[in-house]
Amino acid sequence: MISTMFIYKVRPIYLMAYIRLKSIRGIRYAYLVESVWDKERKQPKQRTIKYLGRVEGIRLDDIPEECRNDPNILRFLNELEESKMGRNDGSVDMVKEEPKITRSAHNNSKIAFSEDNKMVIEMLSSGNMEELMGIYKTFLERYRSKSQAMLEFYERIIIPALNEVGHLWMRNELGIAIEHVCSNTTLGLIQMIESYNAQMANGDANKGNVLICTPYGDLHSIPCKMVESILMSKGYKVYNIAPSTPRETVMKYVQEIKPSMVIVSVTLSSRAKAAERLVKELLSRYDNSITIIVGGRGSSEMSIEQGVIRAESLSELASLL
Repeated sequence: MISTMFIYKVRPIYLMAYIRLKSIRGIRYAYLVESVWDKERKQPKQRTIKYLGRVEGIRLDDIPEECRNDPNILRFLNELEESKMGRNDGSVDMVKEEPKITRSAHNNSKIAFSEDNKMVIEMLSSGNMEELMGIYKTFLERYRSKSQAMLEFYERIIIPALNEVGHLWMRNELGIAIEHVCSNTTLGLIQMIESYNAQMANGDANKGNVLICTPYGDLHSIPCKMVESILMSKGYKVYNIAPSTPRETVMKYVQEIKPSMVIVSVTLSSRAKAAERLVKELLSRYDNSITIIVGGRGSSEMSIEQGVIRAESLSELASLL
């Protein structure tokens, strides 16, 4: 009897991976670590997976493939990129001292918002979607067109407020908790607008399938949700697979739903190359049978292939639909 043994080379699976920082003579270095259980001491301990080098030089490609889609890792890299963009000297300040949350601070009374955005930010940070929805309805009465009302509401009311929240957070003048509340309120508000518009549906014909995605490693979903809501109001069937979708997954889904248009939203400049690779593969496989549109702050760092459309703003994108 012959016994045959098959040996498979398997990739390790890391559980609870995260990045630990260590400061040496004022320079911060990063280590990819995981939490493992010490059976003898009966307590968790850290195990170093990989030394990543100086913090400011970390890229997604430095992370082992098994850990690249870990939310902790992606969140760290996104915040790292945003910190770089928010500082003129190009340095990084990832470890922020969280402002102490007092009752007055929680109500934003000590934060110097600009007068234009103050009311909106206070609504976002308190989760007051009802009043924000009331503002949207005034735009709807003014413009009648759902898509135009949303576009004006987003560009004149929501986006400026979110931009100010982001700048305040990067200057450490606003706690990360409030920043997250504002983002989550915005996502809930967009969903509420979509539901409200659906009740007012006027029988728009299905103009075709549209796929919205971000390159792998880009966790920004609010721009995609805004685009989704505008597309839906114009009669498109929208498949939003943002954020941070691997290129192979995007290609497989394109083959499955056969969209007439693919919109790639790129917020982080560090993900521009990943977006370029995705666009090139779409072009090579589908030639001109699919309209490809790229947009977002990070798209300015992309080399745009012939036949690909770049939308510099939400208004410009809406004009193409």
